Amino acid sequence: MAENRLDRQFAVKHPLPAWVGDITYLPTREGGLYLAVVLDMRTRQVLGYSLSERMPDDLVQQAFLNAYSAAPVGTGVLFHSDRGSQYASGDFGKTLAAHGFEHEPQGGLAVPERLQGPPCGRSPRPSSPRGHGASLACPPRYAT
Repeated sequence: MAENRLDRQFAVKHPLPAWVGDITYLPTREGGLYLAVVLDMRTRQVLGYSLSERMPDDLVQQAFLNAYSAAPVGTGVLFHSDRGSQYASGDFGKTLAAHGFEHEPQGGLAVPERLQGPPCGRSPRPSSPRGHGASLACPPRYAT
């Protein structure tokens, strides 16, 4: 397992150049899409992304290659991701190494507690006896 040199210090001014990748699911009226994104940890800029109706292993590889094409960097840059099979695939590791990146797969990025909301459709606090408690709606389904 790779050493955790970022040590969950995701500040914009972190001294180590690092990119981070993640995958999310986007529900749409016509079905879902998987979105793989690569961000620059210093600028929080989206450098590259890839969309697919399925989650193939090359989804993250294509997002990385799009990012590298848009913002080529020197060697020794850390690439932080979770331990998902797409990031752990041998092909992705070879792609990172071929571009001079060091892969740092860890347990995923933690969402600060202050940014974590209650589950979809659940009230963040108990409803009042009169039914005036706050309730959160589920995220919208976007049309494609």
